[in-house]
Amino acid sequence: MFKSGAKRLTENLIVCGIVSEKDSELYRYGFEIGFSMLANILTTITIGVLLKMPLESLIFLAAFIPVRSYVGGFHASNHFRCYWFSVFAVVVVLLAARLFVAMLNTAAIIGLGAICVILMFALVPVQDANRPLDAEAVYVFKRKARIVLAVELAVLAVLTVIGPKAIASVLLCTLCLTCISTCVGTLKNYANEHMR
Repeated sequence: MFKSGAKRLTENLIVCGIVSEKDSELYRYGFEIGFSMLANILTTITIGVLLKMPLESLIFLAAFIPVRSYVGGFHASNHFRCYWFSVFAVVVVLLAARLFVAMLNTAAIIGLGAICVILMFALVPVQDANRPLDAEAVYVFKRKARIVLAVELAVLAVLTVIGPKAIASVLLCTLCLTCISTCVGTLKNYANEHMR
């Protein structure tokens, strides 16, 4: 889906003399990732508009992107699957957030958020075969992931107490999604190591 566009753009930049042939793979991969991220962001906003939750979709992006970048977790095997997993996850998070606003009280929101953060604190960073980390990167990612998680938990607590509760509920559902992804990624890595 994104590979052909990335390849075409890279080839055009080579023809124009902007990119050298030896750097073409790096640029192609970078464009492919960039197109994938742009498609996910635009799709998330579109879903938010369709569900009449545009602000909530932006809050989801603001919370999800930094925590997912450092925490890691489950990764789909290709960009196409990643895109459709992401679409499904956004719909589930936004609808669950709408449901949680009415169902959960302040203590339940903060408690569930804290459980997710504590679990992720113990597991981060969760590597993937497509994104291996050396020892230094593990240390840096763990530190940054824990900072982001602590900040998001603090924001969740403040929003839950002083409002708006709808935004707190999006943040809670985002933390729950990331926690599930972290646990699934950890189990996948464990299974892969023990099946060799």
